[in-house]
Amino acid sequence: MGYISAATAAKKHIARLYTDLAEIYRHSQVDNDDGSSDYILPDAPIYANIPCRISFERIDPPFEQAEGGRPITTSVKIFADPKTDIKAGDYINVARGNEVYSGSAGQPAMYESHLEVTLTHRDRA
Repeated sequence: MGYISAATAAKKHIARLYTDLAEIYRHSQVDNDDGSSDYILPDAPIYANIPCRISFERIDPPFEQAEGGRPITTSVKIFADPKTDIKAGDYINVARGNEVYSGSAGQPAMYESHLEVTLTHRDRA
């Protein structure tokens, strides 16, 4: 029987928890007619159906409804394979069942067994 490192065993165990799916969009630079540049998100993701797992770090508490709705900010931590190409500033949609959480990625933390990145999700109640 072959030897499996602790990191490889942990990676396999963690991967079984990846029941959510992510789409990753990356800003690209476009040149305007006036010579200036803008950054836009493409219509199609650069990566789709990326297995991952989300965990909620912070969920806003309920408050009275304000005119125009109340802003909601939720911090969602994404766990994925360490080979997943996520960069700070990427826009990510993560689907869990019928719910989709969208937002901007923070700086990824790379580990031998997995990648962690915080996604800031904004919405209105």
